[in-house]
Amino acid sequence: MSLKLQRVNHLSTTQSLQATLQPQLQTPSIPLSYQPSEAESELRLQKRQLGTSTLESILADLDRAEATNNSQQDYTPLYLKI
Repeated sequence: MSLKLQRVNHLSTTQSLQATLQPQLQTPSIPLSYQPSEAESELRLQKRQLGTSTLESILADLDRAEATNNSQQDYTPLYLKI
């Protein structure tokens, strides 16, 4: 059994580490005590509820739901997205 030692250039290792961490380094820091404004909270809530929906997809969903003529179906969530 033999061991091979490999010499690593410190500069290249540092550069590759920085390249790997670069996206994390560009993220702004936020204090733990930060409280978002009401407008920011509302915007986050809307984005989470809409997901990837677009106006066209919501209108198509609404058309499909209304076409079923189901009197028990609640259309409120679709209307609220609009």
